[in-house]
Amino acid sequence: MPGIVGLCDFRRDDEELGKLLDSMSDSLCHETWYHTDRYVSAPLAMGRVSLGLLNPEPQPIFNRDRTLCIVLDGELYDYGSLKAQLRAEGHHFSLENDAEFLLHWYEARGIEGLRELNGSFALAIWDSRTQTVTLANDRYGLRPLYYARRAGSLLFASEVKALLADPLLTREIDHHAVADFFAFQLLLGDKTFFSEIRVLPPASVLTFGQQTWTIKYYWDFAFCEDPAPVDEQDAVTKIHELLQSAVSRCIDRELTTGVFLSGGLDSRTLLGPATRLSLPIQTFTMGREGSYDMRFAQQIAETVGTEHHTLTLCPEAQAELIERGVWLTDGMTNCIHMSILNLLPLTRDYVDVVLDGFGSPLLKGAYLKPSLFNTTSDEELTQVLFAKFNFAAIPPSLMPGFFTDQFFAQIKGLAYESMREQVRQAPPERLVNKSEYIYMRNKQRRFTSFGPIMTRSQLESRAPFYDNDLVEFICSLPAEIRQHDKLQRLLLTRYYPELAAIPWEFTGLPVSLSTPVARLVTRGWFRLRREMNKLFLRVSKGHLSLPNAEPRIFTDYPSWWRAALRDWATELILSPQALKRGY
Repeated sequence: MPGIVGLCDFRRDDEELGKLLDSMSDSLCHETWYHTDRYVSAPLAMGRVSLGLLNPEPQPIFNRDRTLCIVLDGELYDYGSLKAQLRAEGHHFSLENDAEFLLHWYEARGIEGLRELNGSFALAIWDSRTQTVTLANDRYGLRPLYYARRAGSLLFASEVKALLADPLLTREIDHHAVADFFAFQLLLGDKTFFSEIRVLPPASVLTFGQQTWTIKYYWDFAFCEDPAPVDEQDAVTKIHELLQSAVSRCIDRELTTGVFLSGGLDSRTLLGPATRLSLPIQTFTMGREGSYDMRFAQQIAETVGTEHHTLTLCPEAQAELIERGVWLTDGMTNCIHMSILNLLPLTRDYVDVVLDGFGSPLLKGAYLKPSLFNTTSDEELTQVLFAKFNFAAIPPSLMPGFFTDQFFAQIKGLAYESMREQVRQAPPERLVNKSEYIYMRNKQRRFTSFGPIMTRSQLESRAPFYDNDLVEFICSLPAEIRQHDKLQRLLLTRYYPELAAIPWEFTGLPVSLSTPVARLVTRGWFRLRREMNKLFLRVSKGHLSLPNAEPRIFTDYPSWWRAALRDWATELILSPQALKRGY
């Protein structure tokens, strides 16, 4: 896996630091075509593991008097004007490299300067004058950075497993994290499964030295507090302009670009502006034969003229891929989200970078559920959010059956307390805004971290919907006009009518016809088919089902888990290792 690793320890010597850094790097680097850069100088050791696609020059990079050095995982977009400012102030650059620019920018502007940077990055800067190491990330935490702090030392890495290379680190399990995972399929806040390890919050700067320990934030979501009506047509016009700029920033002539294409709205919303840049774009789709994703993605690709590649999923291959996905993500996401690993080898044969639709829920208003507009207190909001986060996980009534009595007694109620704490910490805004803030800082943040982590095991990933200008404008719009995918559907209908005419996998209808009423009707029809299929499966003990019972879903997880994956899953869940933990 690409990423950065390092440790600052005022008690160990260079040789110890070097050996530990090598062990941490090996935990990330598992493909022969990765390369590793390293630097050791007491009391610091840090390095980078890279695919060599972005900023291929060796790191760390130093400033002119070698008092500062940086390692960077990620990239910046469109910072030419900022670089010109630094040149005018006397800064000199020897590389066309994001890490070199970032080092100079941080030296000149400090923490607040990070607000102006558009990109996806995690970095570490060592200052030999103050004997401090500084960690920082982008506004949205798109590239996770984990850390563990003890007296006199700080470990940091892009994956949890790299920190576990230190034998002095405790392996104590965080019961709050376990409770979160079974209740929500994700962890809330900055938790990991280990009590001593935390993930750096988005838009954060952590500074550590012998007498220094601070975490400061340089940006946060600011949602519109005024529900007054806004002209929807003007809003869509502005969104289109900003989206064009965002996609343009994410496509360059140096790296070949592709798009993961589905039958949904997000990929076609990116593909529209991408195909108007007069650069070759390739598209990739995976799924079951007959699924809406496979059918509608083919129509979209033919309409815009991309070179399109498809992959039919095979259930027998999923167990091995799930194990790999758990390893890549440190086990902090539901394994049903790991199907992207099927498509990566094919994608890597053709392109260096893919555009992902992560971040689109903000534009779609996906988290603006009607019930959230009616909450009147923080406690009521906690109850509603707990139920919605818990929707596809283990409900509280069934939770005791998944654990021993002793272990359940330790975690009972912890997940609800985690949600209450998130509500307490969220800015005191309109409750509907507070709920969207919690979604974006938790569910969306975790989801948009682990998907790209898997993608970046083989190629680079970019998310135009997380463009700073686009995000800030969408947040400035009232929640009321962003519900039900309205702005995204209007954008497609007005600017890309040929794409809006193709059915949407969520409804099976053209985008322009997928109104809330139509969605309600089609949702009822699909739910009826799903319940009928469940009945067939139950009565036949898994041997009979409706043909293509759920065409909207690109996989057939219910059948897979009852057949091809059944023995593997049973052996895993009932293994002595799992049972002795109390699960």
